[in-house]
Amino acid sequence: MSNIWFVGDSITYGYGCRPGYDYEYYNLTYKEGDKTWTKIIADYFKMEENDLSQVAGSNPYTLKTLITNLKNFKSGDVVVIGTSPSHGVLVPSTKYNKITSTNGLELKHLLPFPPERKKAIEDWREYHILPYEKLWDAHYTEAFKDISVELIDRGVITIVWEYKLWKETEFETIITHTKGKIKDKTHFSWKGHKDFAEVIIPKIEKIKPCLI
Repeated sequence: MSNIWFVGDSITYGYGCRPGYDYEYYNLTYKEGDKTWTKIIADYFKMEENDLSQVAGSNPYTLKTLITNLKNFKSGDVVVIGTSPSHGVLVPSTKYNKITSTNGLELKHLLPFPPERKKAIEDWREYHILPYEKLWDAHYTEAFKDISVELIDRGVITIVWEYKLWKETEFETIITHTKGKIKDKTHFSWKGHKDFAEVIIPKIEKIKPCLI
């Protein structure tokens, strides 16, 4: 069985819809047959799902993940790359003793650090990222597409979908499904996952690898 690899942030991860993490939405609503969009796609193509996504992921973190896993992508595999809003940054995590990622404006990973360090990141965002977010988006999307061209040449079906696809489209979210009980305006409900999978599947089917 070939592998299908998913790289991205919490939208790819399926935040709120995963077992074992005490997610209120999962515990409240899950019924047999409910799946995240990545699982729906993996089952559709009869491939082994490999989730490389990161909650609070960012474009630089996704880029590093892709580079690290280039050796694992084989001819006949599929790689699905999701971009993130470009205000996401890499930060040093004292909790995990490694470089990690945050894509929210609240710098949770930096909480053990002095306020001046957090302010330095916030100032960087305010003055160097947010006013130029379209440039940053284009910068990383181009990098991801360059990698996808190389992978396609190696026989790996690869697509890049931009975060605006979910942000600017009416996919049902957790807050809508729960009628406001769970205040998550971002992440997909089960219906949102199903509908999003139906958008991504044709994009994968259109790609023709050079080698198989």
